[in-house]
Amino acid sequence: MVNPIAERCVLLTASALTWLWVDLRDDHRALAGGKTVKRGRLILSERLQTVTALSPTMAQTATEKPLRNIWVAMRTTPLALWLIALGLFAFLFTKIYYFDAVPEWFDHAYEVGRLAQDLSVATLAAFIFFIVSYQLPFVIEQQRAGPHVIDFMRKIADLVKQPIREIYRMAQGENAELTDEAVTVDMVNDYFKKVSIPKVDFWLGKFTETDNKSREYITAVWRYSRFIDSEVLSVLSKLELSAYSRNLPMYRGVHGPNSGGGIDFLATDYHWQFKLAIQLSKLADELQVRYKVPTSYSI
Repeated sequence: MVNPIAERCVLLTASALTWLWVDLRDDHRALAGGKTVKRGRLILSERLQTVTALSPTMAQTATEKPLRNIWVAMRTTPLALWLIALGLFAFLFTKIYYFDAVPEWFDHAYEVGRLAQDLSVATLAAFIFFIVSYQLPFVIEQQRAGPHVIDFMRKIADLVKQPIREIYRMAQGENAELTDEAVTVDMVNDYFKKVSIPKVDFWLGKFTETDNKSREYITAVWRYSRFIDSEVLSVLSKLELSAYSRNLPMYRGVHGPNSGGGIDFLATDYHWQFKLAIQLSKLADELQVRYKVPTSYSI
């Protein structure tokens, strides 16, 4: 005899998944055509308004491989949710094939078991609903906006790294290459001390120029904040509000052309900024791999 509660739960789950499939199919068609869909259900098109005017090539990339996008959505779903879903699936399998066949261990054990089974089925349905209704649209958003965001992230990181690389080349030769791992606070302090008196004002101007440009790029990235992971937001905020950026105008005013040589007073603040830039570069690479973001885009 079929439990009426379980039957209703299965019917509701099937109806919800059918509705979501039709809903997302419309979204895929709208994305491929560069249009938006007006409705009061999943507001995917509303979340994509920021990037609907982007390259048609990117829209095609995000929608031409739906099976791959579903796989990426499943792979990027938080591990905790997968563990809960697998635990519930194991419980349902064990209950149906073992516990339902043994006598009741206590009064009303059957009813308690059916309640637990129905709750487990509903939770698994909610897990599938989450992947289809939230994670899959999020992956599509990442693939559309991702090339722009990752490009900005790499430009910001390169601008932060640029001053120490140029100072290093001036000391070691134009062809000298500086790896990120070689940049320590002692190394930065040592090379900053070697800056001669006539060059102090020049380098402070160079630092200010690269910092202002990187802050412009950070401001541009905030337009895509809804598509950015919390880790990236955290690093960008630290770069924008760092002591290095705050103190540069003061340093330039105090240490002008007539001050002594060396800019080692900047070493600690700059090294902290450099470490954030390394972290940002790694996050850009991880995002590209995690969400299968295209390596290039065209306007």
